[in-house]
Amino acid sequence: MNMHHVRDTILRAQWRRGVQHLDAGKLALVVAADTAEYEPGSAGRVTGGAGAVAMLVGPNAALVLEPRRITVSGDVHDFYKPELEVYPRVDGKLSQRTYLAALERCVEAMRESVHDCTHWCLHAPYGKLVRKGYAKIHECLGSGDEQELYDKKVSPGLLLSKYNGNMYTASLYACIACVSQHAVPGERIACYSYGSGFVSSLFVLAVSAPLPLTGLERLAGRTRVVPDVMDAMLAGDGPGYAWDDAITVAKVEDGKKFYHM
Repeated sequence: MNMHHVRDTILRAQWRRGVQHLDAGKLALVVAADTAEYEPGSAGRVTGGAGAVAMLVGPNAALVLEPRRITVSGDVHDFYKPELEVYPRVDGKLSQRTYLAALERCVEAMRESVHDCTHWCLHAPYGKLVRKGYAKIHECLGSGDEQELYDKKVSPGLLLSKYNGNMYTASLYACIACVSQHAVPGERIACYSYGSGFVSSLFVLAVSAPLPLTGLERLAGRTRVVPDVMDAMLAGDGPGYAWDDAITVAKVEDGKKFYHM
């Protein structure tokens, strides 16, 4: 099973336990961080990205986790990374089908809780899959114009995803951060998490206060490079490329990189 997606389920479990056991006035810090890098020349290469989201968990929160939620899982080899292989093995069509089927099961099980949610945030490896996902939600809950509802309920949450690509574990929470800056008290955010292998969950956050999202102007300050330069940078030998001081390449054997911390 994909560990970067299993971590998403663990994050929610820690979130719930953390709130239950926190002493009065104390907070817990939860960090979701990941990278997505696919093999050069593969269809998934253009969706790659990286991101991190940090969350403070505690009482009197701006976003409140509602008690009811649903998790479904199954044994599907749609995406996995064999030991010591640099790149994941991906069955894109199978992964899409599993994502959508799991979403349908979650929505049907949570119909009464999510039918009136103001916003929807979905795991967002790339925008087209999120669009297909909302089409499935509309099939289940159906009322009103689908495109109009998508533009209103879903699209605002994809701001960071459009700029940053796939963030894996951080993906859903980046969507939540984008939506929460515009949300007002009393609104509810339906959140769909998906992990290949597979595990998926649907839960709801109730908005008690808006959460401004700052730093978006930094996106405009990034440097645009052509794909060949990006490939060289990811390979570790491009212009201006440098490993973080804490991580160095130990050796390369048969095209595989081994690292030490």
